[in-house]
Amino acid sequence: MSFIDELLTFSDLPSWVNSRLSLVADEISNKKFEFYIQQLKQNPYDMDKNYGTAYFLTDDELIVGNFRMSNITINKFKLVNLLEIHKNIETSTEDNFYSKDVRYNSVVLKFDKEKSVSLTPPTITDNINYGKYINLISKL
Repeated sequence: MSFIDELLTFSDLPSWVNSRLSLVADEISNKKFEFYIQQLKQNPYDMDKNYGTAYFLTDDELIVGNFRMSNITINKFKLVNLLEIHKNIETSTEDNFYSKDVRYNSVVLKFDKEKSVSLTPPTITDNINYGKYINLISKL
């Protein structure tokens, strides 16, 4: 499935989001990647206040795309420079639980030069996007 096709599975995403995420995906070139949209804020009265964040993971990079109506910021982190992964996982209080009972509260990636990236669950809480979040962090 192409990236555009995957974006179309989010039926309620505004077109401005699709176009900006496509520009971030173009930076990845022909590599296979996982992605999820961490946050999306919209202001119906002032389009300049709309913004969002998406994370993309390839075999060798983590790409963070922060996008607004008027600009996009792309940060790339080489996984070869990854020093530590800290996963905060919440589980059921029962003796036995299943994977559906597990919730990732955050995943913090610490890179060299004291850089870190925190991957938190998406604020867009539909099953598709949350599944994309789980797919991405499970590859780390």
